[in-house]
Amino acid sequence: MKAPNLIGVLLAAMPTGVMAQVADVAGLGFDLGLANAPIAVVEFGDFGCSACARFHTDTFAQFNREFIMSGRVKFKFIPFVMGSFPNSEQATRAALCAADQASFWSMHDILYDRQREWLPLRDPARKFDEFAGVLGLDVDTFRACRAAGSTAARVDAATGTARRLRVRGTPTFFINGREALGAIPIEQWRRILPPSLPDSR
Repeated sequence: MKAPNLIGVLLAAMPTGVMAQVADVAGLGFDLGLANAPIAVVEFGDFGCSACARFHTDTFAQFNREFIMSGRVKFKFIPFVMGSFPNSEQATRAALCAADQASFWSMHDILYDRQREWLPLRDPARKFDEFAGVLGLDVDTFRACRAAGSTAARVDAATGTARRLRVRGTPTFFINGREALGAIPIEQWRRILPPSLPDSR
């Protein structure tokens, strides 16, 4: 991750001009939770980022139980290419091709869980095909999707939005329009998120 790996969370008000652009993420990424949840959390993540992997392997399951499934948070994950990690663009395309077979979150999980397997490879294509097979996808369709480059516009849109919002490290979260940077542990999420609804614990 480009920015320091924060244990203390950077949580600062965004400039007005940037905050207004948060609405532009409506057509991007992948959503979980109730559409009318009182808190919106948007994560910009790179599949090659070790801090992103740590958040999703160590914290996200509990975050999902406490905040998303309880109705407090609508969560959006936007995969983009930070430009600092090997093979991350190919991994993002793989996730979007899996999404075309209604399997984005399954591919998201395996990319983070097994990040060390594909990140250092000269060519990760076979590894991504292996993941698609493990997930029960149509591997030929998945491979054709990646080869066709049909996901390029979606990758560019997400990456362009991240740049306009001045995302400078990963993972970056926008919590009702306020920025938080780093692999935030569950204890800090409990302090950051306002108690809009009774806690599910």
